[in-house]
Amino acid sequence: MAIKYSKKLVEEAFENAYYVPKFQNKLIRKIFKTVNIFIIKRIRKSIFFIKNFYVNILVFAKLAFKKKKIFIITPSIEEKNYSNISKRLNNNGWVFIENFIDLKFYNQLLKKWPSNLYFKYKNNPLKNYLWGFEYLNNKDKGGYYLNNDDKKLQLFDELKEYYNFILSKSFKQFINKISVAELDFECISINSTIAKKNAFLIPHIDTIHDEKTNQFTLNCIHFIDGNNNDIEYSGGTGIYKDNEFQKKIFIPTSLKNSLLIYNSRLKFFHGFKKIKKNNFRKAIAFQFFSK
Repeated sequence: MAIKYSKKLVEEAFENAYYVPKFQNKLIRKIFKTVNIFIIKRIRKSIFFIKNFYVNILVFAKLAFKKKKIFIITPSIEEKNYSNISKRLNNNGWVFIENFIDLKFYNQLLKKWPSNLYFKYKNNPLKNYLWGFEYLNNKDKGGYYLNNDDKKLQLFDELKEYYNFILSKSFKQFINKISVAELDFECISINSTIAKKNAFLIPHIDTIHDEKTNQFTLNCIHFIDGNNNDIEYSGGTGIYKDNEFQKKIFIPTSLKNSLLIYNSRLKFFHGFKKIKKNNFRKAIAFQFFSK
């Protein structure tokens, strides 16, 4: 969960997500805000229900005639570079890796990327963008997908193999080797996202920063595609010292097949500014917790 965000940006986030007019009169603005939130939430809920019904039909039809494909995915990182990545991650608390996965597979993944039909809004103005194919892992339920996302994943061979890759022993070994003191990490979540015009992620710190635990969390964002000419306003999740985008630590230099990893236990604010018209971002985020 997000904590320590700016109250000023929270208000702006609500106005942006729910199209609240900027009236000077606070009472009128509050009325519009309440009404718009009520209407938009229900519209999005209805759209999700219709989309989900349609997607279930597609899943049933496509799986009946689907041929199995086998892919091999490898990070485009030679093992000899692991120590350098580990050093940067441990010294700075974050590391940025370009050309993350095999280029041939990356191009297939990009070409076969799911349409907006398979994603939905969470009705959270502080994280206002499209989410889909959500995988969670916890002690009680083990690994499972939300909203029948496991069925939807069967429609996209490349994306399915990517998830299997992140959950594989080989990728876990990669995370363990570059992590703090080579701790034993386990993947606890994966999700795919699409961010387009007016999408927004408020600068925040993850709750684990304030929790009294010995666990470490590595947040990973694999940027699949985006507008490299205007990264800061195209969903390039940056790392900041403050919660209002004023003090930059790092902004991604590419949104195409690049990976940002940062330590959530450190006091990093992360987020992205409201995306401009015609800009966009596609990404897959995953988290690893130390055991």
